[in-house]
Amino acid sequence: MRRTFTMLIALALAIGACGSGADDSVTVSGTEVCLAVAAQGDERARYECVDTLDDERVSGNAIVTVTMIDSSATPVAEAGEFSLENDGGSWSGDWSGVIEEDGRRVAEGIMLGSGAYEGLQFRGRWVSMSTADIEVSGTIEPAR
Repeated sequence: MRRTFTMLIALALAIGACGSGADDSVTVSGTEVCLAVAAQGDERARYECVDTLDDERVSGNAIVTVTMIDSSATPVAEAGEFSLENDGGSWSGDWSGVIEEDGRRVAEGIMLGSGAYEGLQFRGRWVSMSTADIEVSGTIEPAR
């Protein structure tokens, strides 16, 4: 009886350990405020941004580049690169999105972590009507 009980405890611990990493994602939200620092015509721009989210891992100073992919149709397609740094590490990756007919921008991207964030990724979504009031939401999760 004692041996069976011990084996059941060991089995329960093993299953618990395997299952504990099943969903290590954390949902985050906040804001981003950007200032244009460089532009090359209407098709390429660079912004310095400050991201303030409810998780300090994805809060900090960011550099965002924007390239218009196709401005001949609505919605306008755009894409670019994103990098964010703070005391714990950094995030970098690519994003893509659209500028809708009413001027609303919607973008999504995946950023890979480094430093203390190594092995993590941030799946982000940015929605705005201007560079001064950008809503940010997403998840921090194990990189895949």
